[in-house]
Amino acid sequence: IHYVPFMIQSGPAWDGMRPAPITIDFPHSASVGGLELYVQGALLDTAPGALHPFGLTKAVKLTVGS
Repeated sequence: IHYVPFMIQSGPAWDGMRPAPITIDFPHSASVGGLELYVQGALLDTAPGALHPFGLTKAVKLTVGS
């Protein structure tokens, strides 16, 4: 098991309907092929009176190069 440090990656504002894509840069190296990453998104709505000011997505397993 390899420990990967916690990383925060912010993206564009989400309008509640369409995806808000986030780009994550990886080294261009065959050594990262097959690397498994477990990620989870967090949503923060700072608008006054927001019905859901904070939320978490389900966790997702990403495999580099697949």
